[in-house]
Amino acid sequence: MPTINDRTPEMEFPLPHPDNDLSDDVLRLRAALLQIDSSIAGLPTGSRVETIENSLIALAAAVLAVQTGGLSQLELAQVTDLLNTARPDSATLTYTDGMLTGATEALHDGTRTTVLTYTPDGALASAVQTYAGRVRTTVLTYTGGLLTGFETTEVDDE
Repeated sequence: MPTINDRTPEMEFPLPHPDNDLSDDVLRLRAALLQIDSSIAGLPTGSRVETIENSLIALAAAVLAVQTGGLSQLELAQVTDLLNTARPDSATLTYTDGMLTGATEALHDGTRTTVLTYTPDGALASAVQTYAGRVRTTVLTYTGGLLTGFETTEVDDE
């Protein structure tokens, strides 16, 4: 069966589809992330955080759609609302050797910090986010240089 080539309405980023082979959609998600990265690189620093957040919301909804076989408009709205609940008023980004390694975000009800680590070849290895008394750690796995999975754990901040 040929790959279904759905695209986002505004920027025409590749979207996964439940009828596609997962191996095809992983490559499409990778392409979408590279396009998002390229699009964001030209923006002024202050507007990058909101653009990144909106892109991650869209990506999370797309991944959920693939995992669940599709989302209704109501479910998509619920996911978007859930992911939008902790939008920052401002953020300070930290770079090490030109790589984004952290963010501290001012929220209406506190501070959210994110620490990013990378593999020796520069791929994102993990993200640790602390917010509202919880620590969420996501570790990414790669095969042959391609992102093939991730595992997320969440615990109380001690």
